[in-house]
Amino acid sequence: VERFSGSAEGYYDLILMDLRMAELIVFEAASVIRWLEMFDAATIPIIAVSADAFADDVQKCMECGMNAHTAKPYDFEKITSLMQQLLG
Repeated sequence: VERFSGSAEGYYDLILMDLRMAELIVFEAASVIRWLEMFDAATIPIIAVSADAFADDVQKCMECGMNAHTAKPYDFEKITSLMQQLLG
């Protein structure tokens, strides 16, 4: 949240967000980003990265404004493909 909100608008193309962040609960962080008064805050793609891969974990991610979820172990081809889809 701090890095995104402190950046110039349009600086980031997407956000990879670890679900095990220490400082702020990740679901709150995604919601905070979505409500920032920056032109790209509502639309920047946010991808959750986590070992938590249960259906309710994925659902929580979508409910708080994330665009996608990918689980460990990371498949970099899948992540790259997901990023390309979200970036159009």
